[in-house]
Amino acid sequence: MILALKRHDRHDLIAPFAHWMLRRGADIFPPSPVLIPIPLHWQRQWRRRFNQSALIAQKMAQMAGLECCLDGLKKCRRTPELKDYTAEERRKLLHASMAINPARAGCVVGRAVVLVDDVFTSGATFSEAARVCLEAGAKTVSVISLARAAKPS
Repeated sequence: MILALKRHDRHDLIAPFAHWMLRRGADIFPPSPVLIPIPLHWQRQWRRRFNQSALIAQKMAQMAGLECCLDGLKKCRRTPELKDYTAEERRKLLHASMAINPARAGCVVGRAVVLVDDVFTSGATFSEAARVCLEAGAKTVSVISLARAAKPS
């Protein structure tokens, strides 16, 4: 279903995805968090035409009355698709690939941030995004994803 959204424009899946994530996250979200989606590099977003994590985060915020900072993070360096890399390779490839959008730094400073992504694989993407948010002054950083990728057998 996630690939249907990402590769086949199944935007009708965004609301159910957001609902499921809100239901699971309700007990763990800090009070009054700001939702920030994991960004795509502009070239990947241009090719795909949308950032699925941003659409899900936006819908979650709308459904729950939460603040969402769609462009709080930016992908400042293009990285390859990570599906064929080990966890260690992913961490190295993602290091220094994200930054706080200077125009949106106020969304992060002193705030409880919840990072939103569609799939959690190795944790490298969330780790890099969390590092950037904490360095920019976030009070706390939590993460939520729609799915956890299965480990190869």
